[in-house]
Amino acid sequence: MERRIDDNLFSVYHDYDIENYEDHEEGRFIGIFDSKEKAEKIIEEYKKLPGFIDFPDGFCIDKVQVNKKTEFKDGFITIKEIDMDVAPWFVKSEYYKQNFKNKTD
Repeated sequence: MERRIDDNLFSVYHDYDIENYEDHEEGRFIGIFDSKEKAEKIIEEYKKLPGFIDFPDGFCIDKVQVNKKTEFKDGFITIKEIDMDVAPWFVKSEYYKQNFKNKTD
């Protein structure tokens, strides 16, 4: 079956709230599939895997239109200062140590 460029694809991701960190979600992109049925089948497989098994309601399927702008049409901003009350886990991360610690603007 040949795909038409205007066909829809289905994006699967998984996210959940991190315990003890208010307003912080952890998310994972799973993949893009050419039918909703395939996306649903992958979700059923992932629900049996470590980590995902603990958060089976965190899966989501989004319909994606090919060749259509969706997000960030007006650009984006970068946050340079971190509110340590919101994200205390961040200062312990390797990313923070390499990119923020001891750097000045």
